[in-house]
Amino acid sequence: MTEVWARHAAADPARPLRVAVVTRARDALSLTHARDAIVRELAELGVAPIAVPARGGPPVGCDLLWDPALAGTRGPRHLCAAAAGLPVVVTAHGAAAWVLPWHEVWRSRAAALWGRLRRRRALQDWRRAMPRLDAVVGVSDFGRREIGRVFRVPPGRLHRIYPGVAAIPFRPEGPAIRVGRPYLLYVAQYRPKKNLETVLAAYAQVPRERRPELVAIVPGAPSIRAGLDGLRLVRETVTPAELAGWYRGARALVFPSLHETFGHPILEAMACGCPVITSSETACPEVAGDAALLVDPRSAAAIADAMRRLEAPAMRDALRERGLARARRFTWRETATRYRELFAALVRRAGPPSTPGGTPRPLDTAGPSGGRQAARSPHRR
Repeated sequence: MTEVWARHAAADPARPLRVAVVTRARDALSLTHARDAIVRELAELGVAPIAVPARGGPPVGCDLLWDPALAGTRGPRHLCAAAAGLPVVVTAHGAAAWVLPWHEVWRSRAAALWGRLRRRRALQDWRRAMPRLDAVVGVSDFGRREIGRVFRVPPGRLHRIYPGVAAIPFRPEGPAIRVGRPYLLYVAQYRPKKNLETVLAAYAQVPRERRPELVAIVPGAPSIRAGLDGLRLVRETVTPAELAGWYRGARALVFPSLHETFGHPILEAMACGCPVITSSETACPEVAGDAALLVDPRSAAAIADAMRRLEAPAMRDALRERGLARARRFTWRETATRYRELFAALVRRAGPPSTPGGTPRPLDTAGPSGGRQAARSPHRR
């Protein structure tokens, strides 16, 4: 990614749209990979992305400031003060910490107490920044509505732009990982909202004589139910290419998350030809469409029933074909195109730079949409 930033930081006689992109050393890998995928495509579309630190102002000559990675309990702290009167766009990745019970977000009461303090500060940040935020982007319709409700974003500043899924390595052609017998696959960060315990409870309900293996790729997770027959826990980091191999070899991806504002594993699995079991709540059904089995994520019995239904080859074949078609609708080029349209419209409306603290003029157009391509990491979401 370095060469993209460096190439476009230099002055261009054609004077492309110059976007200062906030980067942080501690961003989650999933957010970093998504940002870099969009930046690559923006560069191909003639936009000049310039990396800037979160607390630093954009260099002279920039047209707009974009923070692509507001997630967790992070608010737009210092962002608008650093913008020096430029239009400001943020992409917010949900508000799970405000809408879920504490035990579905944090691993302990102590962590929940600290999270409560961070939530309070983040809400203050949003309230202070709102007069200077020109646009807030959600990564799904569900995410857009949730962000608007929790952070009280005026509807005219809310937009939806779908992320994409990488055509390489996430495609049906390529090596598949085999483990000796059929297996179900679970892929997620180790977080309560990812619902691993309920997946394990559901798996335990499948009769042993019919039970495939369950491969759970959860980097950094502690040892979990080591005595559960058929469970294979992968706690090491895997590359996107390795992850694609796991998808291709699996009977199905089991991803009944309690809260998602997008859910990248859903599309990654579909793009590799892997059937999907996912949640009927939050953004999962929006992303999956009719190409997955939707289940109540809090019901181990419902998840176990979906596992049993996918024993039928006809069911797997039907989901595979629908999933491949669904995944083709989401491209990183489309994502970047929608961002470019939004950025250009805001810059046109802003005209000459205003003084910091001015009130933005909201767009009166409908929020752009989009969505698939460029590699991601499995520690997502």
